[in-house]
Amino acid sequence: MRQKQEKEYALVTGANAGIGKNMAYELAKRGFCLVLTAQNEERLKEVAEDLRLQFDVEVHTISLDLSIEDNRMQLYKFCISERLKVVALVNNAGYGMYGYFEQLPYKEQQKMMHLNVEAMVHLCHLFIPIFKQYGKGYILNVGSTAAYQGMATMAVYAASKAFVRIFSRGLRQELKKENIAVSSLMPGPTSTGFIKRASMEVMERKAEKFMMPPEKVAEKAIKGMFNGKVEIVPGMLNKLHSMLCKAFPIGLLDKKLAKEYKGQLRET
Repeated sequence: MRQKQEKEYALVTGANAGIGKNMAYELAKRGFCLVLTAQNEERLKEVAEDLRLQFDVEVHTISLDLSIEDNRMQLYKFCISERLKVVALVNNAGYGMYGYFEQLPYKEQQKMMHLNVEAMVHLCHLFIPIFKQYGKGYILNVGSTAAYQGMATMAVYAASKAFVRIFSRGLRQELKKENIAVSSLMPGPTSTGFIKRASMEVMERKAEKFMMPPEKVAEKAIKGMFNGKVEIVPGMLNKLHSMLCKAFPIGLLDKKLAKEYKGQLRET
């Protein structure tokens, strides 16, 4: 039996449901022990218990709001104090908001930026020195196909995911010789609680035709991370969308999406 400090851990944020939960399962299948964090403590503990039973891996849970800087430090200190050999960081926690920028509460949009952008950057900054000590590491930052164009009625969310994409690409180049792989996951519509959390129920019917199950997205994500892929775009329709966004004038795409999303908002 290996000693506790010799076990390799993956840290997954937003791990209580959806893509984050399923990525935890994919990592456990590969023999990783886990540190899981999310705000919903009850659901997080249920996920952890199921992972222990199914895969006989060690799972630690810590319920935190990662939009708060002190909580991110608490998570980092927990891993250090428990002497957990964290070699993979999955920055999955995040959410979106649907509506006109000036009509959505600023404080809530600010919190979204803290979680989608600041928490990801901060955790990377905290754990990269640890990865360097171990001589290896994996970072997977979760973006969205929303990153490929401007999105009226989801302006801040799309911009936050564009940041995830560009930050990950730049960081990847910095760490190229350090044996630390940096990837970004760019999923399209996925069968999770995202639409309800973003108050986008009006778009649900249109999104259904593009929906992927979170299990499939997670499988592609973790496989891509370990294969060192730069950007992981699961699903043929999402791949096509990302290619079209790169090939067509960005202004035309912005206008097309604005017409569709603003139109749905007017109908509510």
